[in-house]
Amino acid sequence: MMLKGPIVAGDEYEFKNFINDPSNASIKIVRLNSTGGKVIPARDIGRLIRSKNLTTLVDAKSDNCASACTLLFGAGVNRHYTNASNIKDGVYGFKELTVGLGYHEGNTPTSLDKNRYSGQATADMIAGYYEFGVKNAKDIITLAPPNKLYRVSSQTALQLGIATSLAAP
Repeated sequence: MMLKGPIVAGDEYEFKNFINDPSNASIKIVRLNSTGGKVIPARDIGRLIRSKNLTTLVDAKSDNCASACTLLFGAGVNRHYTNASNIKDGVYGFKELTVGLGYHEGNTPTSLDKNRYSGQATADMIAGYYEFGVKNAKDIITLAPPNKLYRVSSQTALQLGIATSLAAP
């Protein structure tokens, strides 16, 4: 199955209903393609992914998993980050590199900071990474401000334990 699009309030309930439907019991892999969105719904979806022992997949040839989506990726019992060999570790604008895993500090539209920084959203993201066992993602999240993304290479994702495999499931 593919989760695609922004993560908004209420998605956690839709995902719960979907994944708990007996007709979807055969789903084992969740492919991700999302620019992110709300942290708390992402964390709650992540908890469902983990509780169902699902595998997560980001194919960096075509998929963008940025911001709160990285919580979903981290929730996978197995985390496959494929076709990311050309991605170089570094800070990019949102439109410079639009595929792969992308991390940044949390943001909120109500922030008075020009870059929309949110300490609460950042803390919630870091707590989620610890909860899902990908605590080293906390080091990546602080490498880019809220208005940019730190894209991570396949080797770095593997070395930090963010990804468990670089091969397709």
